[in-house]
Amino acid sequence: MRRSGAPRAEQPAAAQAGSAPALPAPPGPAPTAHAPVSRDLSGLWLVPPEAGHAVRTPNAALAGLVTGVHLHADQKYDQALPLVSAPALADTLLAGYAAYYTAAVELKLGRPDEARRKFAALGAGRPPGRLAEAAALGEAEAAEAQKEYAAALGIYDSLWDRKPSAPDELWLRIAKAAHAAGDARRAAEAYLRLYCEYPLSDLAAEAGAALKTLAGVEPIGRGTPATVSS
Repeated sequence: MRRSGAPRAEQPAAAQAGSAPALPAPPGPAPTAHAPVSRDLSGLWLVPPEAGHAVRTPNAALAGLVTGVHLHADQKYDQALPLVSAPALADTLLAGYAAYYTAAVELKLGRPDEARRKFAALGAGRPPGRLAEAAALGEAEAAEAQKEYAAALGIYDSLWDRKPSAPDELWLRIAKAAHAAGDARRAAEAYLRLYCEYPLSDLAAEAGAALKTLAGVEPIGRGTPATVSS
């Protein structure tokens, strides 16, 4: 007697029709394909270099700038000058700092005219951040070296609009420039501002000592209002 149901030969096909199709196996991990790294340094920049320049940033010149800054700090100005003023630095992001240290070295070498011109040119370019203030201070210092104290005081006064990073130092500079210009009253007022408003500054003691040598300044003490007589 034959059993009911699908013939044996048809059972696999029926079973296959009633089940979900088998999914292919997921691919195994494989290394990420990267473009080959260029052996030409100019090919690593996001912006291609100009024609005739293989690399826009001269690493040797930048290293020289760092060395020049250290030589400036060590007061070896003759050795620092050729490093901080290297022409290759003009095309780098540190061109402004190179210009600043070039002017600073010129000033230390006793060339205030050249230093002042370079500080002024740097400031006119509106450099970012602290560099603008440093350029103005350098220009004023060069003007003092030229004995042009009124010009120096004008530069110092303009820095108040920029919120100077070291107001106590600025008051001291103003006091000294005014004193050198023969304006004892303004010098005393600047020393008093430093002494009374920044008592914790390292410069306060210097201001207090200077006040004792100026005529027309009443004796002062901490917490006591100070006056300058006419």
